[in-house]
Amino acid sequence: MAEYLKIIIPAGVALAGTLITVLVGYRQWKRQRDDARYATFLKDKEEVYKRLWEQLEEVQIKLRTENVSDPAFNALVKMVNSYILKNSLYLEEQDKSLSNRYLDAVRKTTEIIIRSKNERAEEAMVTTREIPDEVVQAGRELNAALKEMKDTRDLIIYRFRDIISGKRSA
Repeated sequence: MAEYLKIIIPAGVALAGTLITVLVGYRQWKRQRDDARYATFLKDKEEVYKRLWEQLEEVQIKLRTENVSDPAFNALVKMVNSYILKNSLYLEEQDKSLSNRYLDAVRKTTEIIIRSKNERAEEAMVTTREIPDEVVQAGRELNAALKEMKDTRDLIIYRFRDIISGKRSA
């Protein structure tokens, strides 16, 4: 029996050491694989946010520089919302609604400027410059619409910049 123990104990220790080594190796491999997957997800998420930002700004520029009818505006919103739906996996819920709120604020602002018949405001809008302060002060409705547009845009920039830069991942 003592002879068996001389063989079994070293073999058992060797087996335990081998199993521990295999287990540690497996866990490291799995962690590395998971980290690589997560890094790919974050990269894809950053790209989705960048593209959404580009689409939002394309709509703003189009609304400011062209005469966009209601059906054309609805088509632009549909384009953005289709993109949002296709990429819902990467987008946070707040950013989906924030994007639509921004588009509505841009549309309302351009409509108010056009209705105002103020040449300086229309010129600034069409050339994508800031609307002059004296024009903004002249109308409360325009001021409220511009504030909503600016505040929403600033919030989008803040949130998207954090996600794209990697400060906030999920």
